[in-house]
Amino acid sequence: GMTAFDLTLFGMTFFLFLMISALFYMRLMYHRVVPGHLAPSVWIEIGPIGMAMGTLATIPLTAHAFLPSFIPGLRSIGLIGATALWGTGVWWSIIATLYSLMHLSKRGEGIPYSLGWWSYVFPLGSFTAGTYALYHLTDLKLFFIAAFVQLLVLAGCFVIVSLGTLKGIMDGTLLAWRPHHHHRGVREAKTS
Repeated sequence: GMTAFDLTLFGMTFFLFLMISALFYMRLMYHRVVPGHLAPSVWIEIGPIGMAMGTLATIPLTAHAFLPSFIPGLRSIGLIGATALWGTGVWWSIIATLYSLMHLSKRGEGIPYSLGWWSYVFPLGSFTAGTYALYHLTDLKLFFIAAFVQLLVLAGCFVIVSLGTLKGIMDGTLLAWRPHHHHRGVREAKTS
């Protein structure tokens, strides 16, 4: 039952992701460079890639009761699809890294902290889980090493973004939870 549910959700989300990805990619190619405050959003793309990898790599290992006669074919589809998606995810990670580095360079706008920085965490977590799933399907050490490196980067991003969020909550720049935070935000809005 759960395998059928997973496949249904995969069908509902993955093809919508492909359509939105085409629009997003066109935006990156044919319009001006994404501004610094939106640079973290470029990372979002690897989240659905990771989820699709995880689905394609896991279904052959879990579908024995639901699709027993299709396991060899599902394994082939999983190997080809998840490996191809992994390559796409690596490519997109390089693009997203270059966007971030461009904005952090002297010529860039910088990347002001916002809750959008969680785009450095959740999509990378999804892609890391997908890489581990691909390792379990293939038993190739390359994917184990890649997933471990991704996990280390993910842990670093999580710490940095968590600390930024905590700081923003405490000083009122992300959440006005003290009376003086609200007044400061109103004053700043009036002066701009």
